[in-house]
Amino acid sequence: MNLKKIIAAHLLIAVAPFSAHADYLYKFKFYNEGITEPTSEGEIINCPFDFHTLYLKSDKTLWATGYNGYGQLGTGDASDRSSWVQVSSNVDSAGCSSYSSLAIKEGSLWATGHNSFGQLGLGHATNQTSLQDTGVTDVASIEGGEYSNHIIKNNGSVWSVGRNDYGQLGLGDTVNQSTYQPVSISNVKKVSPGSRSTLYLKNDGTVWSVGRNNYGQLAMGTSVNSLLFLQTSITGVKDLYTGNSFSIALKNDGTVSTVGNNSSGQLGLGDTSPRAVFSDTGMNSVSEISASPLSAYLIKDGTLWSTGDNQFGQLGLGDTANRNEFQNTGVDAKKMITNYYHTIVEKADGTIFGVGYNADGQLGIENNSNTTSFVEMNRP
Repeated sequence: MNLKKIIAAHLLIAVAPFSAHADYLYKFKFYNEGITEPTSEGEIINCPFDFHTLYLKSDKTLWATGYNGYGQLGTGDASDRSSWVQVSSNVDSAGCSSYSSLAIKEGSLWATGHNSFGQLGLGHATNQTSLQDTGVTDVASIEGGEYSNHIIKNNGSVWSVGRNDYGQLGLGDTVNQSTYQPVSISNVKKVSPGSRSTLYLKNDGTVWSVGRNNYGQLAMGTSVNSLLFLQTSITGVKDLYTGNSFSIALKNDGTVSTVGNNSSGQLGLGDTSPRAVFSDTGMNSVSEISASPLSAYLIKDGTLWSTGDNQFGQLGLGDTANRNEFQNTGVDAKKMITNYYHTIVEKADGTIFGVGYNADGQLGIENNSNTTSFVEMNRP
């Protein structure tokens, strides 16, 4: 059984928390929203809960590479790719969650891939190998978590779909949903879903949470799960990312705080003990943050820093040793994305480089070799 099948098996069994080998839409854009819009050359899409990579070109064509065991590449089959392949056209925005991909096409939300929990929003639980129209329109942004998707519409309303065993959809119950449901929360700037818990960054800089809390990831100082929205104590937050039961917050003053699971040192606090409240990492002058399931990343003074799980070299430090404090990779970075076990940066000159796990070809470099050092990637 290969790595992806092992992880999927662990994820589908709602028992113990994830291990270092277990299963988490972020994107790759100037503004931190789950949907990415094309620039002059295009954008790489962040897929933190999967082993594939998406690229949206400025001509509105969507391209993909990497793992395709559930049809998440949208190629009409379940065969992996190690080089870029075009999967759709007329795409305005794109994103992805665990083993699935999403696209906005001519105002409608489309989805493909893993669907055991109804997370594609199609009204059923059958996997798809090509993009299908969900019938959902007027979407402003989307964030994907572990087998769930969360959208903000242009009118500011929040909707969610998929797995809900700990109330992570924010609906006040634990019933899975196969069609998007309205969430009773307002003034939301960004939804940040993780492993069976979800955090919400409001426009006023406050952070609210709901769902599972076994590592204190709801940031309430306890380990008690909640089906109700809870306001955390942190304020002045500019951006927020959530990984596997932990979150990283960028404040308006450029400092960074983290909370939750810390089994691999991903909180960057110098140890591996979990935290139940947001704790200051000591990092400052930070412009961007991101997270993968068990690692955290930031850009400080134009350089990529990383901490946490590093079993495939995804921290970009030239080895496979975990870190429990943020380390300077020495790689200049204008933007970054953090997928399951691989990391991609765009440099100031527009070139893109990848590092980490590549057994499925997700780096798009026409081979399947892992790398602990950044290698230049081709754009499709």
